Formats: sequence, structure tokens, C-alpha cells
Amino acid sequence: MNTEQERMRYIASQSIQKLSENTFEKWGNPIQNRELLIPYGYKPIDKALYGIDPFEGEFIVIQGPEKGRKSTILHNIICNIMQYQRLKEKPVIVFDILESSSGPAKVKDTLLCMLASQYLIEQGHRSDVGVCPACNGQRCRELTLSSRSVRFITKTQTQKRALARALDAINKWTLYLFGPGIDEGNTRNLEGSVRRWEWMHQNLGATFFIQDHIQQYYFGKVMSDYEKQQAVVPVISTFVGNHHVVDIALSQLSLGTRKDKEGRQYATGGAQMAAEANTVLQSGYDEDSPTVVQLSIVESRYSGKLTVYGRIDPTSGLIFSEMEYDVPHLPEVTVSAGAEEDMPF
Repeated sequence: MNTEQERMRYIASQSIQKLSENTFEKWGNPIQNRELLIPYGYKPIDKALYGIDPFEGEFIVIQGPEKGRKSTILHNIICNIMQYQRLKEKPVIVFDILESSSGPAKVKDTLLCMLASQYLIEQGHRSDVGVCPACNGQRCRELTLSSRSVRFITKTQTQKRALARALDAINKWTLYLFGPGIDEGNTRNLEGSVRRWEWMHQNLGATFFIQDHIQQYYFGKVMSDYEKQQAVVPVISTFVGNHHVVDIALSQLSLGTRKDKEGRQYATGGAQMAAEANTVLQSGYDEDSPTVVQLSIVESRYSGKLTVYGRIDPTSGLIFSEMEYDVPHLPEVTVSAGAEEDMPF
């Protein structure tokens, strides 16, 4: 068949009449379709966005100020996905960590401590109230787990059991973690990363990709955040469109800057990124209120704007409550960063 015939066939296949053939059959069974949706794990957000569609392809941006808990929100979403009982087939997730201050082992420890803290909270431990109901003390003795503390504190038997249970759970997850180190995945090399994504999509069935944070990509020369955004966003967006996969990118890239309530400037997701994305989420966290985290739908093709708040264990970063439309009213508490008696100084 010659090139002209192939072109005519391709053009005909894109007509509205051809695309309309068997429309109802192509839509499929609504009940079965709902079972395949991937949840964010927060009811107001999932209700507004219908969760995440793993088959149509979605480009999702999580933006926010520095130390605004963007990565914390992302880690919680991963835990929610992997524990969601109605999702019979969990997606194969490819997680690219670009920050040199982090890495695969540290993120693994973060997820492990989050899950262990969840088990402790299920047993009645709390760090967001004046007196822990389980420990009966001003500070919870058990909720002291974080990727920073876990190597240094002498763990109680209760913590050991929670960590063992968490470790058993995450070892069943279909999650691959890559870091900026050469022997970890060299994630700051965008071209090489795309080749790895292509291979994992084709050979491992990977359908869910994450980049944290995209301003850390390196192109062999000094570039502004805006220039990086111009280089990175079209590549990720094209990858999503070509393969109909899900991608979540964390970003502080911007055309300009904004100011938080204290007057500090921070970079935002940027106009180009927002235009390419299906949904833009924004995290919010006030260090003066360490037991509350905020998550907003800033822009989406599927819904209007929405802001919800959740209670957080500030040590592990676990969001352990249902997201609410109003800021939770909590008693003033003193948060412990770890077990002081274990500190060597």
C-alpha cells in the first residue's frame, strides 16, 4: 500500500463518524469502570475529580511553596493507592526523585514510617491532642517515627511490631524508586529518564509516573526555572499523551513569584504547566499549626476550585483523618520530633 493510501486511511479514521462507531460499547460498563479508577484517597477530591483515570492519560501537577508539604501529599497519595481495597490491580508506579537531599532509600523509609504510624493511630495513639489516649502522657511515646529519626531512636516493642507490619505491606507494592545518583537512576537526566519510562511502560506495564521536583532537571548548563519549565513540560505532556499514562509532577517552577501570608516569595506551578496539566493541586502547611495540612484543587478540566484540610501526624507526615472543608479546631499541643532519651547529645 502506498503512502497516499495510508494517509487517506489514517485521516478517515479520525472523522467524527468513525470515532462515533460503537460509542456505548467503547464507554464500557460504568460499574466496572469505577472499580478501575485510581483514588487520591480523599473523598472531596475524588468526588470532584472522579479520581484518576488510568486509561485516558492524565497529567497532574502538585505545586506549592517550599516546605509546603508537596512531597508529603504525594507520599500519602501513594499509600492511599496501594492500600485501596477496591482497586484490584494496583498500578505499576515509577517514582523519580530528583532532589539530592532525598533518594530511594529515604523515601522508602518515609513510606514505611507513614504506614507504621497509621497502624499506631489505629491502636489509639494520637499526636494532635493534649494527652495521647493510648500513652496517657502529654506526648505520644510511639508516634516518633520519621525517615530522620528511625535510625537513631531505640524502638519500642509496639513500634517494632508496627514497622514489621508496614514492611511486610510495602514489600507487596508495585513501586519502583529512582534517585539522582548515577547508580540510582540518574533522574536529573530527562532524556535518559524518558528512555527508562518507555522501557518500563513497554516491558513492565508501568502506567503511573511521578517526578519530584521537576525544577531539578539538569541540561548541562545554567538555566532559569522558566527555561527548565519550557524544556520539561512538553516532554512529560507528550509522553502522557502518546502512551495514555498517568503522570504526577511536583513543581515550584513559575513565570513569576507569589507571596505567602508572611511575605515570603515562592515559586508556583506556572502558566505553561497549568495549561498542559489536566489538574493542578496545591498543598499548604503552616509550621505554626503542624497538625493540619491543606490540599486545594487550583485548576482542573473536571471541576471547579476546592480546598480541604486534614489532620496530620507531623513527625511521619501521615494524613490520618478524613479531609474536611473547614480547618479542624485542635487543642494546642507540643509536638515531639523524637524520643529525647535516645539522643546522643
